[in-house]
Amino acid sequence: MIDSEDARLFFTVRGCLTTICKLITEEVGNTESLERSLHIDISQGFILHKLIELLGKFLEVPNIRSRFMQDNLLSEVLEALIVIRGLIVQKIKLISDCNRLLKDLLDSLLLESSENKRQFIQACICGLQIHGQERKGRTSLFILEQLCNLICPSKPESVYLLVLNKAHTQEEFIRGSMTKNPSSSAEIGPLMRDVKNKICHQLDLLGLLEDDYGMELLVAGNIISLDLSIAEVYERVWKKSNSQTSNTMANSTFLSSNTATSAKDCPPKTVTYRLQGLDGEATEPMIKELEEDREESQDPEVEFAIVGAVREYGGLEIILGMIQRLRDDLKSNQEQLVAVLNLLMHCCKIRVSRCALLRLGALGVLLEMARRAFSVDAMEPAEGILLIVESLTLEANASDNISISQSVLTVTSEETGAAKHAKKIVLMFLERLCHPSGLKKSNKQQRNTEMVARILPYLTYGEPAAMEALIQRFDPYLQNWGEFDQLQKQHQGNPKDESIAQQAAEQRLALENFVRVSESLKTSSCGERLKDIILEKGITGVAVRHLRESFAVAGQVGFKSSAKWAFGLKLPSVPHILYMLRGLSMGHLANQMCIDEGGILPLLPALEGVSRENEIGARAENLLDTLSDKEGKGDGFLEEKVRRLWHATRDEMRRHALRKREELLQVPSF
Repeated sequence: MIDSEDARLFFTVRGCLTTICKLITEEVGNTESLERSLHIDISQGFILHKLIELLGKFLEVPNIRSRFMQDNLLSEVLEALIVIRGLIVQKIKLISDCNRLLKDLLDSLLLESSENKRQFIQACICGLQIHGQERKGRTSLFILEQLCNLICPSKPESVYLLVLNKAHTQEEFIRGSMTKNPSSSAEIGPLMRDVKNKICHQLDLLGLLEDDYGMELLVAGNIISLDLSIAEVYERVWKKSNSQTSNTMANSTFLSSNTATSAKDCPPKTVTYRLQGLDGEATEPMIKELEEDREESQDPEVEFAIVGAVREYGGLEIILGMIQRLRDDLKSNQEQLVAVLNLLMHCCKIRVSRCALLRLGALGVLLEMARRAFSVDAMEPAEGILLIVESLTLEANASDNISISQSVLTVTSEETGAAKHAKKIVLMFLERLCHPSGLKKSNKQQRNTEMVARILPYLTYGEPAAMEALIQRFDPYLQNWGEFDQLQKQHQGNPKDESIAQQAAEQRLALENFVRVSESLKTSSCGERLKDIILEKGITGVAVRHLRESFAVAGQVGFKSSAKWAFGLKLPSVPHILYMLRGLSMGHLANQMCIDEGGILPLLPALEGVSRENEIGARAENLLDTLSDKEGKGDGFLEEKVRRLWHATRDEMRRHALRKREELLQVPSF
């Protein structure tokens, strides 16, 4: 009767779609009633199955699909799917088939157009409104997962092929070779450590399985940290290296098997393994961590444009309401809370949603949630909360029309009330940052600490009282670097003394946290004011003076071979100071003038040449790059002076090489 398309169009005009959806809803209701009565009917679901098949037959016609969406029938189908998924007693084969048919039906509609996706988001938000307060939360969790998958579909994991080659200089030291080349990352594991372990197993080097330092892996001329993933190394080391060179190398491959053109576009590179120390001290650079290549990623405003529908259909208010309900029992509601925060994180990708969340008082809700999460050590939700808070605080500080009273729902809009609230928030997070339990942290706790340090400057909202509270907490540790060095050396000399160990750890933790805070002080109005206060308190000047006095021998003839120079390089404070000065000087003229007037500019090129000593060389180089505005972002104001220093250093190195050559030529040969 409905085999012909014309017949289906005729019935659609007569309202058949609405009738079918109504009948599906009734059948689902009947099945749900049986579920509550705990009676099982093996034939239950037969009519429902036929109705869903009938609806699917109608929706094969494009014009009927358009009519289906125009009549807003999608929410009825979604509600039917939600109820069916929640069945336990009645979960017989027919019901399971109905579940699959409805899911396939919805998926096919979503693939058709972005407007269909918007309607699906609207239907999901209606579903959250209906089921959001259910105790078990299974329905809400399903809806949240559907929304997240629609907004940000999970990408299938790439599989990479690795050809592992032994260093040619170690043929006689390492017996055997990797016979199965190439190997798949799916068989090896996700990390470069798994690559090392596979080599150890196959070559019978079992003593190196638990040793992360006995074997080195090299990719594109770099020693790779074993903590990095194979995917990261491929995308950001191998690929990048090949884009910078025109030399095509054959054989020895490290390529992605899911990209047919990758071998053509990116000539393959060797992954080399070798035993550490057999070839002398390593000269290759070490890659310990990799930053995301943001230039290649799509603009979030474009990539996540669909998420605007969540705000338009009132989803943000519902999400915040769910967070407030779930926070009463974080441990029990953790799975659902992580899903809610994941969705909220997607919403924060676009500016209009961030502004809307700030006006709805989201920061106040999230900060209270963070406090509770910290109090019960719920690390996974805490991490998601802090990421969202970071996004919102950056937006709040950048938006002139959003005040702290709006964003954290203070009881008064007066300036003093906002200042007190900002100070209270800063003190709460400072307490978490400097808590004694922070001396020994898990990886998740460490990540959370780093995020807290990053967002602290922005939680001040430019309020003087909050800024003062932030700096005051660290100030005692920043006024005497000599004391820090002395305490750290005492601890090294007497590691079993628990009192000294505790003091040394607390002081080191405070300095590391302040370094993170200084690094997060971007060139915003809030960051500028904080840098001004730090400079006024003499923190920058004290650090510069300590650096100058520690390397007073710099500039003298042969100073690099002197004991005083070697002593200065071993001071624990030096890498911290270099890192801190980079953060404080970024885009801040007054701090850069303090560095220049403090007389340490000529010292930095000398420190830049230091290799593998507490990362001093790399940090001095980063500081010089900032001062000279190497990246062209307007962060540096001493470009000319730094360039002259670099030229002078190169000239001195050239003269030194010539003198060495002349000395060698003067030695008589026999």
